[in-house]
Amino acid sequence: MDVPVARRLSKPAWVNLRSALGLVLFCAAFAGGQRVLSEARATTLVWAAARDLPANSTLTSSDLEPVAVKLPSTLLARYASAAAEVRGELTTRSLREGELLPALSLAPAGSASGISSISIPVSPEHAVGGSLRPGDRVDVYATFDAADVRARTTSILRNAEVSDVIEASGLVVGGEAAVGIVVSASPSRAAAVAFALRTGEIDVVRTVGPSEGPATITIRAGDFE
Repeated sequence: MDVPVARRLSKPAWVNLRSALGLVLFCAAFAGGQRVLSEARATTLVWAAARDLPANSTLTSSDLEPVAVKLPSTLLARYASAAAEVRGELTTRSLREGELLPALSLAPAGSASGISSISIPVSPEHAVGGSLRPGDRVDVYATFDAADVRARTTSILRNAEVSDVIEASGLVVGGEAAVGIVVSASPSRAAAVAFALRTGEIDVVRTVGPSEGPATITIRAGDFE
């Protein structure tokens, strides 16, 4: 008579392949979650505009303020770090107060060429009620020989950016209180503005978007007959 051989029970294993894999996945998920939470809590200082800045502004300490932001590294690289020295550099476009400084909107000092700045004193009623601010875009018109049959109005500057507003007390034009704006222009256009200031009457028009039509427009008294 055959007697079956008793099988010896194997010692239970505390670790098997499935358990090990689960443990590895758990640890990876836990480490990833900790990293995400750590990055979410971390902030980085970047530069922001402390006031409205027009294009071609030379940055000074009063133009800048550090701001703590939480951004992914891919986005963070687009802005100027507060650890970087940007004072003395030029803005290549206008920036609004509180706007983060894009790295691509900065250029080394002296890189702007062929651009002049000229101040234009004008009475408020001929300059949008005196409400112009740095960063605004304007067209400048000059009227020559006013109240004469030869009267004509010509656009002498199109889509220029206001770089500064002068609000000095006592500034007058023709006996009237005036405001002053500083605009950027090519040397030839700056010369046209200077001539118009001496010989004509100036009107400043705020524009939105690019100016349409030809670069120079002249309207004569006869056009209204």
